Amino acid sequence: MKKFIKSVMLWSAVICLIPFAANADNARSAEKAAELSAVSSESISDASQLILPTDKLKIYTSNGIRTVTVEEYTVYAVLEEIPYIMDTEAMKAQACAARTYAVRRILSGEDPSTGAHITDDGDKYQICLTDVQAREIYGESYSAAISAAQSAAESTCGEVITYHRSPISAPFHLSSGEYTLSAESAWGKAFPYLVPAKNPEAAVFCSEKTFTSAELRARISADFPAAGELEHIALTHIDGTEAVSEASLCGITVSGEDMARILSLESSAFTVSEEGDTYIFTVTGSGHLVGMSMAGADAMSQDGCGYRDILAHYYTGTEVKSVVYGE
Repeated sequence: MKKFIKSVMLWSAVICLIPFAANADNARSAEKAAELSAVSSESISDASQLILPTDKLKIYTSNGIRTVTVEEYTVYAVLEEIPYIMDTEAMKAQACAARTYAVRRILSGEDPSTGAHITDDGDKYQICLTDVQAREIYGESYSAAISAAQSAAESTCGEVITYHRSPISAPFHLSSGEYTLSAESAWGKAFPYLVPAKNPEAAVFCSEKTFTSAELRARISADFPAAGELEHIALTHIDGTEAVSEASLCGITVSGEDMARILSLESSAFTVSEEGDTYIFTVTGSGHLVGMSMAGADAMSQDGCGYRDILAHYYTGTEVKSVVYGE
């Protein structure tokens, strides 16, 4: 598991996967909260299948609209989201999460301003690579990577994650602490399938960052000019978790997410200790901590769990159903 996490961390530096390291998921927090709104189940004909008007997802780019099938999106989204070294059932779980995102976007309809379902802006949407990008990123490992992603997609072809017959919002992150966070704790909106889930012990990842008082104050005052002198840091944690809801320092109070963004911490789950003029931040997990933990999924897969077990564990009360396309 440690090898997996180290490999993912290295991969992330290349492809900007890790949410807080790249600040991508932090930037998407408002969009994510809005996206959690339910998709209507009116397009669903029975309890076992979803009916979509088309299997085509439109992506707005600077070069025009790129159209891919849901299955093509699934393959290249998996290649964008995770390294192919993940265990087989974890790869399948990730494929289902990617496909579910594409289906939700199609059901939500095209954006009138772009004529597409999403854009290639990774700060706002879960994007997928082009084949050219995948070849450039993976290099000599391209054949193995595309084969693993295609296998995961083909093994779960047409399958999406649903709650009460509607495709869910299926957020995921690299790693979290003993438990994942609920959507309500992270984004202020409660959803029954995005509640805390226990992670395998082997999947918990910790990191550390050190700042002098001058470095810390400089970073805080750059975002909050009203900040005063740094005397002490007080943290308020979300009940029962390592995640920080508020941090009080320099005469101001900021959210845990803002603190993580300002200091480029891997997540908003952290503690701080003082040694003389030095502040040591010990961080648990990486990402927004909501939904499926990729490291947790990998650990469960290695322990013999199937992809449906993994999805049911991290997305409480959900079911995997098949999609049927109208065209």
